[in-house]
Amino acid sequence: MNSEFLIYAASLSLLFWGLMRVFFSYTAVRSYSERTNESRLLMDFEVTAENLGISFIGLLSLGVTLFTGTNKTGSIVVYLLAGVVLIFLAVWSMFSITKDSKFLVKMCPLIKLTLASFYIWAALF
Repeated sequence: MNSEFLIYAASLSLLFWGLMRVFFSYTAVRSYSERTNESRLLMDFEVTAENLGISFIGLLSLGVTLFTGTNKTGSIVVYLLAGVVLIFLAVWSMFSITKDSKFLVKMCPLIKLTLASFYIWAALF
């Protein structure tokens, strides 16, 4: 499979997914009624920060691909680091959302691991 296609697919997916989760995280955090207001504000901040970071990874890799291509050493390093960060975030998510019953929340680690594999595959092959 073409590595450039994988990079564009992963970058645009991360950018779109992160931004959409920023906009919709407010209602998701508010659904946890058993938490205090301060706890919900902290959760909202953490969810927003993570999703902006995910969007930044997508934007960075998209920009690197558009301006330098996929075969430069700098591009390959960006793709590998993006994959490593996504794997770390996926593992972190797996341990932090085990008590959540929402299906889409439980899909987050799988999505992150899939997009990380896109980046690593495109960087190595």
